[in-house]
Amino acid sequence: MGTTRQAPKANMSTLFRIVRRIYAELVFGDFRMPGQSTKILKKYAQRLPPGALVLDAGAGELSHQSLFRSQRYLSLEIDRDFQPLLQGDLCALPIRDQTLEAILCSQVLEHLPQPGQALKEMWRVLKLDGTVLISVPFFYPVHTTSARYGDYYRWTEFGLGEILNQNGFEMVSIYYKGGLFSAMVEAMAHSFMQWLKPPGRLWGTIYMIPFCLAQSLVRLVLLPLEAIMALLDLLHRTRDCPMGYTVIGRKVDKVSHNG
Repeated sequence: MGTTRQAPKANMSTLFRIVRRIYAELVFGDFRMPGQSTKILKKYAQRLPPGALVLDAGAGELSHQSLFRSQRYLSLEIDRDFQPLLQGDLCALPIRDQTLEAILCSQVLEHLPQPGQALKEMWRVLKLDGTVLISVPFFYPVHTTSARYGDYYRWTEFGLGEILNQNGFEMVSIYYKGGLFSAMVEAMAHSFMQWLKPPGRLWGTIYMIPFCLAQSLVRLVLLPLEAIMALLDLLHRTRDCPMGYTVIGRKVDKVSHNG
């Protein structure tokens, strides 16, 4: 009887998480280069040996877990609401030295006040020649929901190379996401999102639903334009204004940072 009474609550909780994720992907997701990030991650996972210990640092809702089925996948989050395997701070990892073969850090570094310290920690817990895949935005609006999750930094490819080198990594490869045309439509979409953002006093109430529906509708309407802009970026290849970068770094035997 007890199980029967609790089932509706569990089902509603699951439904809420699904709807929240669909909304987040629709409003804040990446439509400029469909599948590009996933392709990079798949290639990265395929190059890792079976059974390698992989840390998803800032794993969120574990959207990358399925790509690492051949490896031993560990999720880390500072927020226990995501129910990570490890709860902790990326700047003070609860992991022993030289334990991991690989680290995934997707769209996280820009939210850390001390990204260099996070890279030092990644260097510490990686084995020699272990690799880290880091994804960061470049041309993207400030995005933060609370003082706990700030939005502090944007890097160029040169800045990424420097911060990796200062903390004991060499850059193995770099990928560019989108370009100037995608950045233009993203700026326009962001403006619409701000106009249609629910007033702060309405968050958490049923009155926010029309605003969220309007935001989702705008994204759907803009999808064809975003697809056209992504195609133009492919035809007009330029690296001076990408939406973001993905880099792969390899741990070298010495940390070259100062101090």
